[in-house]
Amino acid sequence: MVSNNQKAFANYLGFRGDSNWAGFNLLGTHVRHYAVSDGSITYTPAFSVAKGSHPNVTQQVSGPQATATPTSGPAPLTVAFVGVTYPYQGIDIRPPRYFYSWNFGDGQSSGSPTVTHTYQTPGNYVATYTISGGLCEPGYPCFSASIAITVTANQPDSDADGLPDAFENQVANLLTPQYHVSSGEQSGTGFAIFGDYVPETPTQVFGPVPPRSYFRVTPLGFATSQSGVQYGFIRLDYLTLWNRDDGLNIGGSCVFDLTFSLGLAGFSASQILDGIASHPLDNERSAVLIAAPTLAPNTYSTNTNDYSAYSFYTAAHEGTVLDASEYFDPSPAVPVSGGAHLIVGLSRSKHGTYMFNPNGYPLVPIDIRVATFAIIQFLYDTGQIDYLDYEIYNFIAYSAFYQCVIEHFGDQGGAYASARTNVGEISHPGVGSGFILDPQLSPKLTVPLWTLQ
Repeated sequence: MVSNNQKAFANYLGFRGDSNWAGFNLLGTHVRHYAVSDGSITYTPAFSVAKGSHPNVTQQVSGPQATATPTSGPAPLTVAFVGVTYPYQGIDIRPPRYFYSWNFGDGQSSGSPTVTHTYQTPGNYVATYTISGGLCEPGYPCFSASIAITVTANQPDSDADGLPDAFENQVANLLTPQYHVSSGEQSGTGFAIFGDYVPETPTQVFGPVPPRSYFRVTPLGFATSQSGVQYGFIRLDYLTLWNRDDGLNIGGSCVFDLTFSLGLAGFSASQILDGIASHPLDNERSAVLIAAPTLAPNTYSTNTNDYSAYSFYTAAHEGTVLDASEYFDPSPAVPVSGGAHLIVGLSRSKHGTYMFNPNGYPLVPIDIRVATFAIIQFLYDTGQIDYLDYEIYNFIAYSAFYQCVIEHFGDQGGAYASARTNVGEISHPGVGSGFILDPQLSPKLTVPLWTLQ
């Protein structure tokens, strides 16, 4: 069972080229297929077969016949090597034996066609794959392939989550929301910088515009699609942190209307009234789920061009009776490379985060609204109230739900955050980001929004 604030993600479809097999007929005393160049890979398959002794030899010929993934990256770099193998189709009781070997170019080697090897030291290497024995011409390999491997110096990873800082900053910029902040905030209310300590404490306050943003990029794990392709999933959180929440400014008549209406349906107004009250600090957020095929088993790609956004989340009054948080799952997934900037609206005073213009959006949950109007209808249908009272009760409920307890929003135009700060992980906060350990804020970074299956 997945809780209401979680969403299961797995089994995204991927595509992989199919391999075809082609037979080579025997011509003359020997059959030789000369070197073919495929980018940085050069392979030279050759067969030596006595004429008429065997019907044919087959070789996999579609696509590169020796691959390395990835071919570049920071040390330590783990590379998955896959080399072609030669099945033999004949009538011999004891088919010929082939020998496979990888020479990784760093003094290490392997006798397996499929192997994973880790380069510990930066440098340029040439990995060579060979096949010998079997039906190969004596003294010559049947196949030889060379692949260049570039290992760069290790990249900084300040939050120790396995993702380089440069990648985190780049992908966060490509997905940073475009904020539409409401006009009409009370004087002194705005985005803030916080002390590097707990409790979360504003040390400098800015205005409501331009917006400021704190972000985090977190690896979630790996899942395999139905087609067998492994994907690495990453979660991005964008925090919009205000120095205070001014609350909804509703008068005594609204309080009466709300209390009266909810009382008809047997609900208490206290939770809703508490939820719309002002209080220090306001921590709202949005989040994005992205994924890309892995470069090697359980290895994240650090190329933003490989990623697509599969789900977006916005939090509005999260965890309260007024919770209006929601998910948006684009279909198809949105490529990250060109920028995938979700447009979000930040409402006035309560600072809820929405994917639409929230002006006038009712905050009382719809099930409570429906129940209230149903009770009023029941009271009239059963003769417990007359038509005049019926009209008055409906007017009071409508006023409470659609004129009092609603979002207020005056669009000031869209803008990207003028300052974007990587807060890091709870286990390793970024420089100056110790405030994320505050128990009022840390759950927003640790409660699962998506789960992998």
